Amino acid sequence: MKKYVFAVFLSFSFGLMAQESKIAISKNQLKVAPFRMIAHNFAIGYERILTPSTNLYLLSQIIYSEESYSYEKGYVQDVGLKVHFVKGKEVMGFSNCLYFMPYVQYGTFDFQNAYKEINKPLNVRSKAKFQSYAGGLLLGWKLILKKRFYSDIYFGGGVRTNSLRPEEQGKLHGINSFWDRKGVVPKGGVEFGFMF
Repeated sequence: MKKYVFAVFLSFSFGLMAQESKIAISKNQLKVAPFRMIAHNFAIGYERILTPSTNLYLLSQIIYSEESYSYEKGYVQDVGLKVHFVKGKEVMGFSNCLYFMPYVQYGTFDFQNAYKEINKPLNVRSKAKFQSYAGGLLLGWKLILKKRFYSDIYFGGGVRTNSLRPEEQGKLHGINSFWDRKGVVPKGGVEFGFMF
């Protein structure tokens, strides 16, 4: 009987130790990019720690703005692989790391710039539905507080193309023209998140 009690106690102890180690090592991270709201863009992301030096990065963005007969609607998905190359030691609850991240991006958009005068038909200045494809490299710095909360600042750039016809390119008057650009484009951001 003592053997069974000892075995149950030992199993329970190992279970608690495993549970504590799971709590101590947060493998999931949820984030938001609040400053993108200035450009009518809601961004929420997720990171998964794959190894001690690499994270899988996902960021989804919804673009929505509507005013009278003009609107901007879109969805953008970023996928990247963060590779940490410098990790600082924890000091007073803070730690930090530097990383680089190759990324790819896909977006789909529906833009219209139009106005209507009384007793006249709708005047559409420009309208476009298109997709964009991009890829590039970012350099970033993550500041972590108590292994739970963090801020993430990154910058870099990449190359983007889209499905707009040549005659439509650069003619989206009065519409957020950032997304219809082709060629080399800058990319940067500030994100805040927590680990769980």
